[in-house]
Amino acid sequence: MDPISLAAILASLKAFTATIKKIVALCTDGKEAWFQVQNLFASSPTSKARKSKLTPAQAEFKRITEKTIRAKNELTRIQNAKIQLDEVHGFGTAARIEEAQEEERLKKKKALRNKRKSDKAFWNKVLYLLTEFSKLILILILCAGAAYAVWINRCVSGNC
Repeated sequence: MDPISLAAILASLKAFTATIKKIVALCTDGKEAWFQVQNLFASSPTSKARKSKLTPAQAEFKRITEKTIRAKNELTRIQNAKIQLDEVHGFGTAARIEEAQEEERLKKKKALRNKRKSDKAFWNKVLYLLTEFSKLILILILCAGAAYAVWINRCVSGNC
């Protein structure tokens, strides 16, 4: 047997054992599990998934329509919840909750903006300090180079 066939057989055997394990895990007793396994091997024609006969434009239109309907249903659900909240806790409760949520959202947005600004200021300061430190190191290297040049050109003999 070639390796591809052997791999296919092993993969199907693995899938089969996983299916049997799921059936046994879902069943409450051995008799029910046995019937489920028998049904697994029953020769019944499998129904093929019907193909969609929609054109791509129709499918896109259907997707957009469903998305719009879901959004409208969600909006209606929220409005009904607000009405129910007002009925239970008194008129204006939903409006006060919305105002509080809006204030909280604005506070979070402002805090995030301030944090970004302080982070930017911090990194600008770090960059400034690094450039100044680099300048100091460069000046020290240049001074050391000049001192070395003077040192190697010094007069060691009597006739300079």
